Amino acid sequence: MSERITGGLLVAMPEFEPALPQPGATDELIARATAGDRPAFELLVRRTQSLVLRTALHLLGNREDARDATQDVFIRMYNYLPGFNPERPIEPWLYKITLNVCRDMLRKRARWHAGSAAETRPVAVFPRPEARERHELLIRALDTLSERERAAIVLRDFEGVSTEETAQILNIRQVTVRTLISRARIKLKQACDAHVRAEQGDHHDV
Repeated sequence: MSERITGGLLVAMPEFEPALPQPGATDELIARATAGDRPAFELLVRRTQSLVLRTALHLLGNREDARDATQDVFIRMYNYLPGFNPERPIEPWLYKITLNVCRDMLRKRARWHAGSAAETRPVAVFPRPEARERHELLIRALDTLSERERAAIVLRDFEGVSTEETAQILNIRQVTVRTLISRARIKLKQACDAHVRAEQGDHHDV
């Protein structure tokens, strides 16, 4: 695990390993961190960093971008935490911040690519070749989705957030979430099927 310091804020950055269980109730940590308890905030970061990092990776498709996004998320969290209600669950709030940070990064990336022929490739985070291949296929398939489709399916299917909560995070109706999820699942299946057909065609040509 590495650490970065930005604007005086120290945030531990995981190397995509699962977060270790930490002592203390999350709501207690939120209350202490909201009151300005720095150690409580750093412990809260360690408890939630896997959630943020995993979500950012699926939204951005690139390991380094996901790490940068995670850093930005926790900087925003630190700045906005005094106004957060510690009686509310923190996960929906973190998902919303993560989505906003990743949306900003994707739009900056789109503007950069408009004037460059360079390509951002997903970086695999799994050691086994078959897991890496599946992950890269998933990232390529996610790239076929619109911004809202990708956000909806990452929250609902990948993160297990309820349809109601996904709607609240995205500030849309539940019926819209269901429509986005349905379209996204179809597109993902089509993208994966197309890849399999292309792979089979390559093997036949050999």
